Amino acid sequence: MTDKHVMDPRETQDFQEDEISLIDLWRVIAKRKRLILITVAVILSLVGAWLLIAKPIYESRAVLGVGQVGPIESPQLIVQRLREEHRVKDRSEGAQTLPAVTEVKTMEKVLANGVEIIAQAHEAQAAQHFLAEVVAKVMKRHQKLFDVGRAEQTKQLEALQQEAERIEQSLALIEHRISALVGSEASLAGLLTLQKDLLVQRLPQIAQQQTTLRLAMSELQSTPTVVLRTPTLPIEPVSPKPVLYMALAGVVGLMLGIFGAFFAEFIGKTRKQLQVTSKDQPF
Repeated sequence: MTDKHVMDPRETQDFQEDEISLIDLWRVIAKRKRLILITVAVILSLVGAWLLIAKPIYESRAVLGVGQVGPIESPQLIVQRLREEHRVKDRSEGAQTLPAVTEVKTMEKVLANGVEIIAQAHEAQAAQHFLAEVVAKVMKRHQKLFDVGRAEQTKQLEALQQEAERIEQSLALIEHRISALVGSEASLAGLLTLQKDLLVQRLPQIAQQQTTLRLAMSELQSTPTVVLRTPTLPIEPVSPKPVLYMALAGVVGLMLGIFGAFFAEFIGKTRKQLQVTSKDQPF
């Protein structure tokens, strides 16, 4: 004999009530479909009207490869400096008027010395032109810093070379004097020999400093800032996005319409119950 599951009458009743409630919900939606459609149409019309009057926002993008001559200016420092200069995401003094720099960030994950700058404007060419001015200002500043750093390195290299030449001349003079003093003033010759040894020890140090400085001036360690991507000319605006906004408006309108339909149904039923109750009450 096999056991068969017998549905509890209470479960059957709950299932039937759920089924009936779903049917009732669908009947309410069907009954109030006009209200739902009107709500959707109104929301779509409002969003459509806003899209017609809203000014488009275009976004231009540029990428800099920050150079170094010591370095010139670290990517993190230039990011912070530009954010402060252009009040990026800072509304303490009110909303920014376009065109404006809207984002400055490093590109550490893909480029160690990369800095990305983004500007926005109501016209594509205005965004590109404004960003080009910002980039040109940065490039001018960095070129000046690079030239100053390179000039300082060249000055140091020349000073080391002059010091080496003076030491060579001093050594030649000391050699001549030591040769003249041999056999006559041994103590003075000893002092000159000690001085000679000190000067000879300095020459390898100068050579090492020159090598280090030349390496720092090489292209491996000394490069100017370059524009890796010139300010782009945007084709489409980043905001507003008509398709996305209209789709969202349709969804919101549908939700509001369904909510309004159930609310209207609730008001209608409440009104009927009040009318029935008032008729049943004796005067």
